[in-house]
Formats: sequence, C-alpha cells, structure tokens
Amino acid sequence: NDWSPVTPNDGRLIQVSVGNANNIWGRDGNGLVQKWNDNNFSPVDPTGILAQVSVGSDGTVWGVNANHELYKYSNNYLFIDHGFSQISVGSASNICGIQSGKVYKLNVPSSQATEDNNDIQWTHIPGPPLFKYVDISADGDMWAIDTNNNIYRYICESDGSGYWLLVSSPDGQLTQIESNNGIVVGVNSGSSYIFKATDKYPKCKSIISGSRRLIMNEQV
Repeated sequence: NDWSPVTPNDGRLIQVSVGNANNIWGRDGNGLVQKWNDNNFSPVDPTGILAQVSVGSDGTVWGVNANHELYKYSNNYLFIDHGFSQISVGSASNICGIQSGKVYKLNVPSSQATEDNNDIQWTHIPGPPLFKYVDISADGDMWAIDTNNNIYRYICESDGSGYWLLVSSPDGQLTQIESNNGIVVGVNSGSSYIFKATDKYPKCKSIISGSRRLIMNEQV
C-alpha cells in the first residue's frame, strides 16, 4: 500500500501515536494535541500543550509537556506527576514512563491514577543503564532504549525475578522503539528497521509493592 499525505487543520504534525483505528493522536509544532476524526486531524483541547502524547489500544491517553509534567486526558487534562521526560501507554492497565533515566510502571488503572498517590502508584523497574525511551504494549511487553541508543527488552524469569536484556538490532543502535503483538519496530537516525521479537520468554506484570523503589513480577 502507498503512503497518503495527511495535513492537519493547523499545520504539520511532528509526532503521532496510534492506539487503534479509532484512536490516532498527534501533536503539531506548537505542542497542540490533535486527534484523527474520520478524514482529518482536529485539535482536542487548546489548553493542553504537550511535548509528547501517547494513546493505548483502548483509547487511554497520557502526555508530558516541555516542563516534564505528566498528564492524563479524560475530557480534560489532569495533572498526575512531574519529572517525566517520556510516557508510553499500551492500555489503561499498562502505562510506563521515564523519570530521571529510570523506568517506572503505573500500578493502578489509568482511571485511578491521581496526583496524591505518586508515592505508591509507581513501581521502579530497576536496571543498570540510564534509559531515555520506553515502550509498553497492550499486553505489558516492555522495550527500552538507553542513553547510548542500546536496545533492551524486559525479561521475566520463572522464579519471578526480572531484568533488562540487551538486544542486538540490525544496525546496532536505535533512537525509538515501538511494539505490539510481538512485532517490534525500531528507528535509528537514518533508517528504520522492523523485526519480530522472539517469544521464548514469559511476559511480566508488576504487582503493587507499596514502594516506588521495589518491584515484584509474576508469570502470566
């Protein structure tokens, strides 16, 4: 199939996030968030200026602004936390983000996330490198890129422990990665590569640990 150009009402988009055919969101050069409606993009809420937006398979939408403030969208923007440089939404139950180079996963459904519960609703996914980009799919599969553009996948062991596995790519390093149903798409500075992750490892899901600095995992 060929690519067809799509021009938003207010100019060009510089970032797009696709949750499903009915949930395609993006932002323009001014940070204005727009949503695809049948045949064009239209602004969602002029009060929301974001640096990045992410939409899940069920239509759940979160974003971060230039001040690293984290918001979720539900008819209007609701402030959740600060210090996040990037957010990824797979679904309402699978949301993770980057804060100070560390990956955190939300331990409550999106509808229950509030500004007041940040000490307990986020779980740190520990790892040796500092990360700059993370992606989580609708089923909770997590991939990340560190500050040196190395690729990692989060692996769950049979004993319930977990770790970040360094993964090779066709060209060694990527700057962005997205995954869905085992298909992983990576982009480097000059080209794009599509490769399918092996599914020999069980997927992990986080359990509420009561601490922002701890994590437990179980096979699913």
